[in-house]
Amino acid sequence: MTGLSGEIAGELFRNNDKETFARILADLQGVNGVIGDCSDVISRFFTHSNYSPEECDLVVNLLTCVDYNKYQDVVNFDKDLAEIIVGSEENMAGWLRAREAIAALNIEQQTDDLLDELASMGRLNLLGYIESAALSLYNAEAKTVPVTVSSAVALSEDQKRRISSVLPKYAGSANIDVSFQVEPSTLGGLLITLDSRSITSPLPPS
Repeated sequence: MTGLSGEIAGELFRNNDKETFARILADLQGVNGVIGDCSDVISRFFTHSNYSPEECDLVVNLLTCVDYNKYQDVVNFDKDLAEIIVGSEENMAGWLRAREAIAALNIEQQTDDLLDELASMGRLNLLGYIESAALSLYNAEAKTVPVTVSSAVALSEDQKRRISSVLPKYAGSANIDVSFQVEPSTLGGLLITLDSRSITSPLPPS
């Protein structure tokens, strides 16, 4: 993973177990889905990088907090920011609908923290890229590599266990689906086939 979005996705991947990472990925997909359904009044903050941290902070607050229920609430906080971000009273309904949709996602605390982190950098536009990078990491981790082990004679269960234990380093994945078959033409050892590659190996002791 390269770039800031890749670094952030990689950190989420390293610091969480598979189930938690999957939930965070689902959160990212959900939030980006909500933003994608919004008008440009809202989505522009997630597609361009020319917004200040102060502006992005208010955007995240509008989408995740219950502090602002009316346009006047935003005006009372900061009139200039209200005009830049919300624009007018009639636009407020869109922000409230988006906030309701995001609340329904029941996002993880780490996802909420990520939104705050991106806002503090003025980089809410990275959220979509982080989702893409996180999805790539998830798919790579979840990939199951089919492996076929051929031998001239049937292998014992102990031999199968020992062979299976070393196969992940050849497959490049801890997730492997191993099938053993007897192939009389395989003489003097094993023929291991994975990802369209074939590897020969000595037969382990029985």
